[in-house]
Amino acid sequence: MTDPTEPAEDTPEAVEVPGGTASEPAVAADDLSDDVDELELNPTTSQPRKVFVGGEAPLTVAEGFQLMAERECRVVLVAGDANAGKTTLLVELWARFLTGAFRGRRFAGSRTLEAFSRMHASARASSGLDAAVTPRTPHEAPQFLHLRLEEAGRLADYLLTDVRGEYFEQVVDGEISGGDVELAARADLCIVVLNGDSMESGAGLQETLFRAQHLLGGLLMPGGLRDSVPILLVCTKADLLDANRRPTVDAELAKLAERIGDRITATLLVSTRGDDREYIEESLGQILERLTAAQAGRPEATPVEHSDGRYFWRRTTDALKAGES
Repeated sequence: MTDPTEPAEDTPEAVEVPGGTASEPAVAADDLSDDVDELELNPTTSQPRKVFVGGEAPLTVAEGFQLMAERECRVVLVAGDANAGKTTLLVELWARFLTGAFRGRRFAGSRTLEAFSRMHASARASSGLDAAVTPRTPHEAPQFLHLRLEEAGRLADYLLTDVRGEYFEQVVDGEISGGDVELAARADLCIVVLNGDSMESGAGLQETLFRAQHLLGGLLMPGGLRDSVPILLVCTKADLLDANRRPTVDAELAKLAERIGDRITATLLVSTRGDDREYIEESLGQILERLTAAQAGRPEATPVEHSDGRYFWRRTTDALKAGES
């Protein structure tokens, strides 16, 4: 790629890709960086196309709110203890789109694409590690990961919170609750993540459920999650549980959901990494189905399919003329 030129307003840099047409790009998908955010095709085919590369870090809360002002976004609050697997859940969900469509949805862009890629780097075979790992969330303040998806010709944007587990310890301990929990009042969906790795023993199971109940109690205090916001209880790392243990954990999650009331729309035991690829695909598929339920969007883009299954997006001519983002 050449030196960056003419940065786009909402992306850190733009690099030129020579030649090509809207229907048949001259550059192969394999020649493009994995960190491409959007592919904008210049309507004048004699001019070079621009591939916008950016999203090195999660969005700050202020940046997330700015995006909400630009387009309709669904805010997803992902809450849970440290090491529960919150970030891994989000990163592996994004990674399902690296090879193309997943459960009828297609990747349509991200303002945090390089951040996703960096978080996923240590889970790839090229990392040289013996086992997949996800770096711990380093920042103290709540931030967003952005994911844009297409389904049946309609686009929808999701802002997924990336928050350190230590932040939610304050909720569990009763130090903050309700309106004190940043982003809770703006959430359209809440995913409470429980660490399945800690539920193998009876004591560990009860401790994890106790903490989850206190977390939910804090989030549901006045000023917190709105009454209409659905909540998912998600037990991650279910592959680390003995197969005979899973029904017990599932039953205990159901009891917790019953105590909380009809706010809990589903309890799920999921695995995002491991050897059971079929279970992983089904787990992430269930999360995606609930994430995209009642998605909102408008048919403003047409997918361009490359031979390796990755997708890039071009704006319509009318949108380009209007200068829409």
